[in-house]
Amino acid sequence: MTVWQPSANRLWEFFKASKRPDGWHASYGGAISGVTTFPGYYSENAWPGLWYAYWGATATRLPVIAGTMLLSELEAGVIPHAWPAQRTDGTSPDPAAISEGAGFRLDPTLDLHTLNLPPMTRMMAEAAQRYGIIVRDQTYWAVAVFAEDPTPTGANPFTGPTGY
Repeated sequence: MTVWQPSANRLWEFFKASKRPDGWHASYGGAISGVTTFPGYYSENAWPGLWYAYWGATATRLPVIAGTMLLSELEAGVIPHAWPAQRTDGTSPDPAAISEGAGFRLDPTLDLHTLNLPPMTRMMAEAAQRYGIIVRDQTYWAVAVFAEDPTPTGANPFTGPTGY
Protein backbone atom coordinates (compact mmCIF):
# COMPACT_ATOMS: atom_id res chain seq x y z
CA MET A 1 0.00 0.00 0.00
CA THR A 2 1.26 3.47 -0.88
CA VAL A 3 -0.08 6.67 0.65
CA TRP A 4 0.89 9.92 -1.06
CA GLN A 5 0.13 13.31 0.46
CA PRO A 6 0.82 15.85 -2.33
CA SER A 7 -0.04 18.86 -0.15
CA ALA A 8 2.80 17.96 2.25
CA ASN A 9 5.08 16.44 -0.43
CA ARG A 10 5.23 13.18 1.58
CA LEU A 11 4.79 9.50 0.85
CA TRP A 12 4.56 6.35 2.97
CA GLU A 13 4.59 2.77 1.73
CA PHE A 14 3.86 -0.51 3.45
CA PHE A 15 4.51 -4.17 2.60
CA LYS A 16 1.81 -6.57 3.78
CA ALA A 17 -0.25 -3.77 5.29
CA SER A 18 -3.23 -4.95 7.29
CA LYS A 19 -5.74 -3.38 9.62
CA ARG A 20 -6.11 -5.19 12.93
CA PRO A 21 -8.22 -4.41 16.00
CA ASP A 22 -5.34 -2.45 17.53
CA GLY A 23 -4.54 -0.46 14.37
CA TRP A 24 -2.52 -0.71 11.16
CA HIS A 25 0.47 -3.06 10.83
CA ALA A 26 3.02 -3.79 8.09
CA SER A 27 6.00 -6.10 7.66
CA TYR A 28 8.20 -3.46 6.01
CA GLY A 29 7.87 0.04 4.70
CA GLY A 30 9.41 3.37 4.07
CA ALA A 31 8.72 7.10 4.08
CA ILE A 32 9.76 10.01 1.89
CA SER A 33 9.58 13.55 3.25
CA GLY A 34 10.36 15.37 -0.01
CA VAL A 35 8.82 13.44 -2.89
CA THR A 36 9.51 16.09 -5.55
CA THR A 37 13.26 16.11 -4.80
CA PHE A 38 13.56 12.38 -4.12
CA PRO A 39 16.27 10.63 -6.23
CA GLY A 40 14.02 7.60 -6.91
CA TYR A 41 15.46 5.18 -4.35
CA TYR A 42 15.67 5.09 -0.58
CA SER A 43 18.73 6.77 0.90
CA GLU A 44 19.53 8.76 4.03
CA ASN A 45 17.81 11.72 2.34
CA ALA A 46 14.44 9.96 2.18
CA TRP A 47 13.45 11.27 5.61
CA PRO A 48 16.49 12.91 7.24
CA GLY A 49 17.00 11.86 10.82
CA LEU A 50 14.64 8.90 10.61
CA TRP A 51 15.99 6.86 7.68
CA TYR A 52 16.72 3.15 8.12
CA ALA A 53 19.06 1.31 5.71
CA TYR A 54 16.44 -1.33 4.87
CA TRP A 55 13.54 1.02 4.25
CA GLY A 56 11.25 0.15 1.40
CA ALA A 57 8.56 -2.35 0.61
CA THR A 58 10.63 -3.83 -2.23
CA ALA A 59 13.99 -5.53 -2.00
CA THR A 60 15.63 -3.21 -4.52
CA ARG A 61 15.29 -0.07 -2.37
CA LEU A 62 12.86 1.34 -4.91
CA PRO A 63 9.60 2.63 -3.56
CA VAL A 64 6.50 0.75 -4.67
CA ILE A 65 5.42 3.85 -6.59
CA ALA A 66 8.58 3.58 -8.72
CA GLY A 67 7.64 2.75 -12.26
CA THR A 68 3.94 2.99 -11.51
CA MET A 69 2.07 4.37 -14.47
CA LEU A 70 0.12 7.39 -13.27
CA LEU A 71 -3.33 8.27 -14.56
CA SER A 72 -2.03 11.61 -15.82
CA GLU A 73 0.62 9.79 -17.87
CA LEU A 74 -1.90 7.35 -19.30
CA GLU A 75 -4.22 10.22 -20.22
CA ALA A 76 -1.32 12.09 -21.86
CA GLY A 77 -0.25 8.94 -23.73
CA VAL A 78 3.35 9.15 -22.46
CA ILE A 79 5.17 7.32 -19.63
CA PRO A 80 8.27 9.46 -19.00
CA HIS A 81 10.34 7.46 -16.50
CA ALA A 82 12.39 4.52 -15.32
CA TRP A 83 13.94 4.15 -11.85
CA PRO A 84 17.35 2.88 -10.62
CA ALA A 85 17.37 -0.12 -8.29
CA GLN A 86 19.86 -0.09 -5.41
CA ARG A 87 19.86 -3.61 -3.92
CA THR A 88 18.46 -7.10 -4.44
CA ASP A 89 17.06 -10.05 -2.55
CA GLY A 90 17.49 -12.33 -5.53
CA THR A 91 17.28 -15.85 -4.17
CA SER A 92 17.76 -17.98 -7.26
CA PRO A 93 20.89 -20.14 -7.21
CA ASP A 94 20.84 -20.17 -11.05
CA PRO A 95 23.77 -18.01 -12.26
CA ALA A 96 21.73 -17.13 -15.38
CA ALA A 97 18.79 -15.81 -13.33
CA ILE A 98 17.84 -12.19 -13.89
CA SER A 99 18.67 -10.26 -10.75
CA GLU A 100 16.60 -7.53 -9.22
CA GLY A 101 17.93 -4.19 -10.29
CA ALA A 102 18.73 -5.44 -13.79
CA GLY A 103 17.83 -3.02 -16.53
CA PHE A 104 16.41 -3.79 -19.95
CA ARG A 105 15.77 -1.53 -22.90
CA LEU A 106 14.12 -2.04 -26.24
CA ASP A 107 16.45 -1.37 -29.16
CA PRO A 108 16.11 2.32 -30.09
CA THR A 109 16.10 1.37 -33.78
CA LEU A 110 13.04 -0.87 -33.39
CA ASP A 111 10.17 0.78 -35.29
CA LEU A 112 7.28 0.42 -32.87
CA HIS A 113 4.85 1.78 -35.49
CA THR A 114 5.24 -1.46 -37.48
CA LEU A 115 4.15 -3.69 -34.60
CA ASN A 116 0.46 -2.65 -34.54
CA LEU A 117 0.41 -2.55 -30.73
CA PRO A 118 -2.68 -1.59 -28.71
CA PRO A 119 -2.33 1.97 -27.31
CA MET A 120 -1.53 0.90 -23.73
CA THR A 121 1.08 -1.61 -24.88
CA ARG A 122 2.52 0.99 -27.24
CA MET A 123 2.98 3.53 -24.40
CA MET A 124 4.76 0.90 -22.31
CA ALA A 125 6.97 -0.10 -25.25
CA GLU A 126 7.88 3.55 -25.92
CA ALA A 127 8.85 4.03 -22.26
CA ALA A 128 10.90 0.80 -22.36
CA GLN A 129 12.60 2.01 -25.53
CA ARG A 130 13.40 5.49 -24.24
CA TYR A 131 13.97 4.97 -20.50
CA GLY A 132 14.31 1.22 -20.04
CA ILE A 133 12.68 -1.21 -17.64
CA ILE A 134 14.11 -1.99 -14.21
CA VAL A 135 13.43 -5.30 -12.50
CA ARG A 136 12.06 -3.95 -9.24
CA ASP A 137 11.12 -6.95 -7.14
CA GLN A 138 10.37 -10.63 -7.45
CA THR A 139 6.84 -12.02 -7.45
CA TYR A 140 7.62 -15.73 -7.80
CA TRP A 141 4.55 -16.03 -10.04
CA ALA A 142 4.56 -13.47 -12.79
CA VAL A 143 5.90 -10.41 -14.48
CA ALA A 144 3.97 -7.40 -13.22
CA VAL A 145 3.68 -3.73 -14.05
CA PHE A 146 1.92 -1.20 -11.85
CA ALA A 147 -0.57 1.52 -12.66
CA GLU A 148 -2.36 4.00 -10.44
CA ASP A 149 -5.77 2.89 -9.20
CA PRO A 150 -8.40 4.87 -11.14
CA THR A 151 -11.23 4.07 -8.69
CA PRO A 152 -11.14 7.45 -6.86
CA THR A 153 -11.51 9.34 -10.17
CA GLY A 154 -14.61 7.46 -11.28
CA ALA A 155 -13.03 7.03 -14.72
CA ASN A 156 -11.27 4.07 -16.29
CA PRO A 157 -8.22 5.12 -18.36
CA PHE A 158 -7.67 1.54 -19.44
CA THR A 159 -10.48 1.79 -21.98
CA GLY A 160 -10.97 4.22 -24.85
CA PRO A 161 -8.01 5.79 -26.68
CA THR A 162 -5.32 4.64 -24.22
CA GLY A 163 -6.96 1.32 -23.35
CA TYR A 164 -5.93 -2.14 -24.32
